[in-house]
Amino acid sequence: MGAEPFQSLKVLYCGKRAAGKKEEILNAIRNRKPYPGLYLITFASNGIDQLDILPFFAGLQKHVRDRHPVLVGICLGRQEAFDTVAEIAADAYRATGACHLQSFLLAGEAAGGKDI
Repeated sequence: MGAEPFQSLKVLYCGKRAAGKKEEILNAIRNRKPYPGLYLITFASNGIDQLDILPFFAGLQKHVRDRHPVLVGICLGRQEAFDTVAEIAADAYRATGACHLQSFLLAGEAAGGKDI
């Protein structure tokens, strides 16, 4: 199947519903198997935004995989993805006094990410 579809932060944010199915979801991602209702949070691809929210089926497309997105979070449902991004922003603001999400997330990754 080739290279892993995503690189991941060591500690992924998980939506409330996704948290109970984390290993099942990660296996689906590793094996590029469809998972109904799965949304991924990744670092933004456009250089302007901070994070992207995309349905998992979009993450399976070659043009997305080719840019080697860094997986930040997994969620079941679009609303859960929005809520999780809000949680990331709140955590960043609490910890740093700013909402520089990528910097905040990478600061916690001093030892580097991992392929999932």
